Amino acid sequence: VKATGYAAEASARRLADLYRLVGDDTEACRAYEGLTLSGEEDDRWRIAGAVACLAADDSNAAERLLREGLTSPLRRPRLASELLRIRVMNGRVSSAEALLARWTRDHGDQEQFRQWADAYGLRPPAAER
Repeated sequence: VKATGYAAEASARRLADLYRLVGDDTEACRAYEGLTLSGEEDDRWRIAGAVACLAADDSNAAERLLREGLTSPLRRPRLASELLRIRVMNGRVSSAEALLARWTRDHGDQEQFRQWADAYGLRPPAAER
């Protein structure tokens, strides 16, 4: 008997967590990528997946998991912060700074953006005048 619907998704989430728990980061990354993630309540799964993908040396998959859930850095600050952190960790500082600049342009000067810049050693975003 194969689980369907909510039961199947819950089983898939448990399996992804189990792979991570036993240290099989490659399988954990794949399992998290296969989950149906759609709302803010799924941010925990996206971040756990990104961590697993990073541990499996797949920074592209880690970024993809975060970007796909990031509708707005103000509404999903945990995903936004994690995306910046991953870019900085992987030596993509200019990419992280460009992303902060775009968010500042789109959402105005935000204290949260300045805090992230400070936390990750990035150039503070300048609000356009």
